[in-house]
Amino acid sequence: MDEKKEFLDREAVLALQTNLHFDGIEQLKYWECQHIDPTEVQLLPAADVLPVVHGYWVNMVHAVVDTTANCSECRCEAIWRTRNKPYIICPNCGARMDGGADDA
Repeated sequence: MDEKKEFLDREAVLALQTNLHFDGIEQLKYWECQHIDPTEVQLLPAADVLPVVHGYWVNMVHAVVDTTANCSECRCEAIWRTRNKPYIICPNCGARMDGGADDA
């Protein structure tokens, strides 16, 4: 699960191919390049990728047994046992509760 993957934009790959302006196979061989077939690019598997949202807990209230706080992104309330650490991910919207994008 900890495997990090990189995702590419199909349109960017196809634009790169058209911006190279190679005149033919001989020029491709000279530059040791391989032609990118647009059909193959379109057949590459797609990934369902969402941007990472960063947030923080606001209005935190500590009680004897429970702690409550609101997510800065979705404003929904989360409750956890006071003796436990706060959630690192909002259970409602999935925002990373690390304080912001610079704190990754």
